[in-house]
Amino acid sequence: MVEQDKNEEDMLEAVRESVDFSIVADNIVGIADYVIEKHEYRSGQTLSPEMRSAVVEKIKEVLWHQAEGLKLKRMQILQEIFHDAEKALDEVVSSS
Repeated sequence: MVEQDKNEEDMLEAVRESVDFSIVADNIVGIADYVIEKHEYRSGQTLSPEMRSAVVEKIKEVLWHQAEGLKLKRMQILQEIFHDAEKALDEVVSSS
């Protein structure tokens, strides 16, 4: 059973590593730029470079927090998937 847990951990780690967080970071910056431009267009006011920088940092902070939450949720889902797969295997093996 310890070997099985180790294999499951290895598989989960491989899936976790398949996410390219540089792409996530690029997307976050893109979202921040879009939101700022939308605000500037709607308000008719351009943010100062200092304000723009502060807004980008705050957006990055908030969205990275959400990304971390998604990573945890994804791990939980993967664990449920492996658990359900093992349960299905056990059902078939025990019925034969």
